[in-house]
Amino acid sequence: MVARCMKQGTGFGVVCILDGREVGNAPQGIAGIGCEALIRDFQQQDNGLLGIRVEGGRRFEVLGTELQRDQLLLAQIEWLDDAPEQPLQEEDQDLLALLKALA
Repeated sequence: MVARCMKQGTGFGVVCILDGREVGNAPQGIAGIGCEALIRDFQQQDNGLLGIRVEGGRRFEVLGTELQRDQLLLAQIEWLDDAPEQPLQEEDQDLLALLKALA
């Protein structure tokens, strides 16, 4: 999947798994809204895995999915309009602290 994205200059979709396992067989149920992930950097790790750094892109609605032989889901999507920016509220302070800690 990563090689295909790099060759085509495209990203891939990320959605929340609602029902099923995170690894192994494809999940049973996924969220109806996802986000495009654009690959910005990659590096071969010492353990042989490929580490990638992605940037979130456009949001999309999942209209349908098809399970491929490699257990990846291929989705039919519709891009969503960007949500207007909103300032953080008082109830967002825990989230803000988490973001600062991660930065």
